[in-house]
Amino acid sequence: MKKMIVIIDPIVSGFSHEMVNAGFVYSVSKDNSDKKILFIAEEKHIECIKYIFSNNNYEANNIEYVNYNNIVDFIKINIRLLSYSKKNLIKNFVFLSFNAVVVAFIYKFIRNTQVYLISHAILESIIGNENNRENLPREGGVYLEKIRTSSLKFLAYSLWKRINRFIKEAFSKNINKLFNFKNLFLNESRSNVTYILLSEHIKINLLKLNVLHGNKIKVVTMPYIFPKFPSSALSKKLNNFGILGYGNPKVMKKIVDKINRLCQEEEYTFWNIGANTNGLKNIKNLKTPVSGRFLTRSEIDRYAKELDFTLILYDKDSYTLSCSAAILESILYLRPIIYLDNSCINEFNKTNIGIKCSSLEYLIEIIEDIIKNPVKYEDQFAIYKKNILDLQNNLNLNNRRLFNG
Repeated sequence: MKKMIVIIDPIVSGFSHEMVNAGFVYSVSKDNSDKKILFIAEEKHIECIKYIFSNNNYEANNIEYVNYNNIVDFIKINIRLLSYSKKNLIKNFVFLSFNAVVVAFIYKFIRNTQVYLISHAILESIIGNENNRENLPREGGVYLEKIRTSSLKFLAYSLWKRINRFIKEAFSKNINKLFNFKNLFLNESRSNVTYILLSEHIKINLLKLNVLHGNKIKVVTMPYIFPKFPSSALSKKLNNFGILGYGNPKVMKKIVDKINRLCQEEEYTFWNIGANTNGLKNIKNLKTPVSGRFLTRSEIDRYAKELDFTLILYDKDSYTLSCSAAILESILYLRPIIYLDNSCINEFNKTNIGIKCSSLEYLIEIIEDIIKNPVKYEDQFAIYKKNILDLQNNLNLNNRRLFNG
């Protein structure tokens, strides 16, 4: 029996990280077509990955999907992996997410097999960064509306998911007290473990901040599967602006309120196409397609087409040692960006795909000017779109190999 590659996500569920995880699974499968790929993840998450593959006409004959729904399933999977390891059947492990407990387990028990750790926001804990997002209070009646508009099957799944998450979080909270990722990263390392950084700016910032460590690191720009979206016709109004992703409700509200005062005669619409809609209901010229839940990929596909520009509203300190998927969503849907100066987004804007703003006041000025003088921006808008298409081509997974295994 040939050696296999094990891809596992022990943490995320449902729609979380669906696009980046699909990108990794797709790429590893494509680049290792002669090997079996064992993909282990929560059941609903696997469904999301399969949906993305189906949408992009990708059929991988070398992937075996193994799902888990509870701790018992997870124990059974670990017994199976232990058996494979004893028979020396595993070439590489790819962990699509991890916490301190997972790292401690790997350091202790996986000594001879190559391990890749896909590094998300956990790296921010090294410098005490929390990726600032300014939330607003939740409006009353959101849960009642959610119950009213959801199917019984969805509500039952949601309840089960909350109970399961509560048990998982309670378990993780207690066991995490025994481990500290910052200490593991800074003071321990293993020759068979490589941390995958999802953008070049993370490597640069580690050096700038003088974060000393002995780990192997490798930069792999966050992988997305880019379908052939038709480039939508140029809007003569350029008057639709929106969030693609988790967002920043407090800042979004400030923008919309100010533009509503400045542009009383013009037509325009803001969109919050993301899970965090707290405090954003019933605001003039602001649409929130759903409230209190993550959008499905098909919903994001539908609403993203309404946008002319995407807004990325993270402050300068956010995503110092991690990569926001919001920028990849903008590239995916061919939408030029308007954003607050940020090292993560700056990395992707090196090819000129949008407008960097030094302050929130300047960002509001830019939006006001676009709304009032759209013709002035038409040529630049077309350049942004062309540059995004070129960037899509450069990042296309069919044109690059992420890593060996």
